[in-house]
Amino acid sequence: MNSQEENEVGEPDPKRPRLDEYEIALAATDLPGSYREAMSSPEAKQWKEVVRREIRAHIRNHTWNTVRRPHDVKVIGCKWVFAYKFDEHGNIVRYKARLVALGCLQTRGVDYYYTYSPVASTNTIRVFLSVCCNKRLKIRQFDIETAFLNGTLDEDVNMAVPQGVRADGGLVCKLRRSLYGLKQAAAVWFKTIRAAFVEMGFVQCRADPCLFVRLGKNGQSPVYIVLYVDDLLVGCTTDVWYCSVRIREPDRPLARSSQMDGS
Repeated sequence: MNSQEENEVGEPDPKRPRLDEYEIALAATDLPGSYREAMSSPEAKQWKEVVRREIRAHIRNHTWNTVRRPHDVKVIGCKWVFAYKFDEHGNIVRYKARLVALGCLQTRGVDYYYTYSPVASTNTIRVFLSVCCNKRLKIRQFDIETAFLNGTLDEDVNMAVPQGVRADGGLVCKLRRSLYGLKQAAAVWFKTIRAAFVEMGFVQCRADPCLFVRLGKNGQSPVYIVLYVDDLLVGCTTDVWYCSVRIREPDRPLARSSQMDGS
């Protein structure tokens, strides 16, 4: 009997029960498919709170202005997407709600143009890790909060007022910031973060546009950043290196350190 067969009929994997609990919890949950379902469900109180929190975040972010609906202008819809966050035992630890624009209703050349956004290649990540190990650099992983909401739109995009937002009839939301679901959301985000890195003195790699390097001056060591959608890998010498990218508010950092991968 080989080792694989022994695992199948022998002692259970100690990690397996936790995975089973998680899978059972996922299968047992019944997420609301719409705002109406969420507000009429037994967990309406929890869903209402996270919706309010999300709306307040958009208000602080100045995501849109409410304006009178323009004539002969297409207005796209939006929807609420609900989700649970589980712990390793399958227990619900957080309720989540996200406002998503119906980008499928957008028209190329009217309310969006470019959609392409590069992603760091596997080879780039391997080279990054190799260089960091060779130079004995600290490696940090940064999680960028609500990344796609950081960019400013160049196009005129009009969206229906979301459910849960009080507004007079005949008003629509003219988007100022990018929003999840928009065709150009990823492209706007990359343009925004690239400009921020360049302003900080980083140089974009020609071989991979998602690799940024800031060469050390006056004896300082270089800093390497790999961007993978909304996650950053940062290689540097300092024990605590804080990514102080500011896009709009001087006291609001774009990225927060989440974990030390190694050194």
